[in-house]
Amino acid sequence: MNKATIVSNLCVPSPPFVNQGKDEKMLQLHKKKQSDKKVSMRPYQSEKWQQYFYQLLDFRRNNGTCLVPHYYAENIALARWVKRQRYQYNLRLKGKKSSITIERIRMLEQIGFIWDSHEAAWEERRKELEIFRAVNGTCSVPATCRTNPKLATWVKCQRRQYRLFCEGKPANISPERILELENLGFEWDVGRSSSSITSAKSSEWDIVMEKQKELMSSMSSDYELMSDVLTLLEDDN
Repeated sequence: MNKATIVSNLCVPSPPFVNQGKDEKMLQLHKKKQSDKKVSMRPYQSEKWQQYFYQLLDFRRNNGTCLVPHYYAENIALARWVKRQRYQYNLRLKGKKSSITIERIRMLEQIGFIWDSHEAAWEERRKELEIFRAVNGTCSVPATCRTNPKLATWVKCQRRQYRLFCEGKPANISPERILELENLGFEWDVGRSSSSITSAKSSEWDIVMEKQKELMSSMSSDYELMSDVLTLLEDDN
């Protein structure tokens, strides 16, 4: 080794003391930021995502909701994209690698996007029921509805869950959902019309009121009898 090399090596500063634990955390954080940045900044993916987002906006403008049906024949690609957003969102919630960013989540939520697939499916069927009512003037979907057998099955399921709810048993229906359906004119008892149910309730109320009248009449008679007894006692004194 010559003299110049020795001098060059001596001029190289020694590395500073490194906190390996802290550096490791900083490195992981940096990688995560770079990963998020890389996902959100890919020109092709970003442009494609924007295209589907605008298609979803058009769907919402025409239908009043972001609930694209799972089997949306008019735009199968959009239906798949919506499903994929929910999948990527769930991955992010679990702390796993995901292609969806905070910015995209906010954009979707601002237009009323529903992340819960079960909630989305329920809302989708409720919307179909609303359309059925507008066309047929009733929410009584026939059990053998050929035009929409899935809606018929869903309606039957809602009634079954409602019975469980009323019995105090575990049920996949909430008071909010019950109210939503009743606001549409949904009938829980298919064996009886709403008028017959109202009539039955009225009859029960009449019976209760009649019993109340009988009780009040009995109390009045007892009061009159007691008054007569007290009057007789006063006369004897």
